Amino acid sequence: MAREAVLRVDAGRAVVVRRSPSLISKLRRDWVLLMLMLPGVAHLIVFVYLPNLGNIIAFQNYLPFLGFSSQFVGFDNFTQLFASAAFWQAVRNTLVISAMQLVLYFPAPIILALMLNSLVSPAARRIIQSIVYLPHFISWVIIVALFQQIFVPEPWSICSGPRICQRPM
Repeated sequence: MAREAVLRVDAGRAVVVRRSPSLISKLRRDWVLLMLMLPGVAHLIVFVYLPNLGNIIAFQNYLPFLGFSSQFVGFDNFTQLFASAAFWQAVRNTLVISAMQLVLYFPAPIILALMLNSLVSPAARRIIQSIVYLPHFISWVIIVALFQQIFVPEPWSICSGPRICQRPM
């Protein structure tokens, strides 16, 4: 479906100039690929671009019963937000929590890995690794039930320690 080549004489010699295929011929050629791309494009439009149209309510005195025809107020909502002390307290709390997570949570796995690596007993290392990794593979509900079964004494038991060390009477 390519267009015919045009023969052009340039400085005494023949030059063949090939034209690129037209848009319609490209669409006919690649229609299967375009149909395969269609669900992804539809998903992008429906779930990414269309929800952004709702951001207009940030610039309106939005009333739900009026919908998007609410009164346009411009940046008044933002000036009110930035003037609020509660907003700046929330920003401060967010920054403090993020900084505390960086300080406390970032080095903890590295320190644990170094401590586990320094253990001499491979059996102890495997047991501790299993206990540490257990929450990643088992639901927290099951873990709490396991710990309650192990560490909460029964009313009839003499010892108040873990049930593992208890012996029936």
